[in-house]
Amino acid sequence: MKTLVYSLLALVLFACSTGETPEATPAVDTIAVDTIAVALPADTATLPEPIAVDSATLAFQQFMENPLNLVDYKNAKMGSNSSVAQNNAHYFRPDSVGFYYRYMLFTPYQRPKVSQRIDEGDLFHNGVNIITYMYGKVVGRFHDHNEMLISFRSRYNDSDLGQADLVGKSREDIIDLLGEPPIEEGTLLIYHYNNNALALSMEDGNVVQFKYVKLNQPLTPDNIPEVVTTY
Repeated sequence: MKTLVYSLLALVLFACSTGETPEATPAVDTIAVDTIAVALPADTATLPEPIAVDSATLAFQQFMENPLNLVDYKNAKMGSNSSVAQNNAHYFRPDSVGFYYRYMLFTPYQRPKVSQRIDEGDLFHNGVNIITYMYGKVVGRFHDHNEMLISFRSRYNDSDLGQADLVGKSREDIIDLLGEPPIEEGTLLIYHYNNNALALSMEDGNVVQFKYVKLNQPLTPDNIPEVVTTY
């Protein structure tokens, strides 16, 4: 028994004294695996192509959604007369507490040089007239931003209207800006997009007045609310 133990111990010591190490594991060749095709369900096999919108259509849509920067316009005018406006069943009404409010007789029109002063009654009926939806229960200050543009109209030019300074423009000018009018009724050119409507009254080929309204439902050729076509 002792002889066997001694023999095993001698073998271990011999292996250590030679400094041999176990053979390295041979490298394993990479195994190529064929790609597995997975069939997708019919409704996800192909993605729909994005809808292309040309620049003219995009410009029209942007105009109809936001024809007037109300904050910039009020900043340019500095002040106006104003009052609570009557509700109209066709006006868009946000899902929030508030009321309709009207601006008219804007300051720069009220206080030009005496020789250029515009009659106040004429200005009230023909100048820029804006209706907003005022959020909350309090009017606040003129330059507050707690309101949404609902409607505006004018028979006067006003450069502060920016892109919406439409009075005096020719039919060709309007078509360049908004495209062909989808609806024509007598002297009116009527444009609409989503819940927004714009009616332009033409005389001798030029715009003499316009009115923009944000409606509570989309306009159709067979259903044009009177609030759009009456000034």
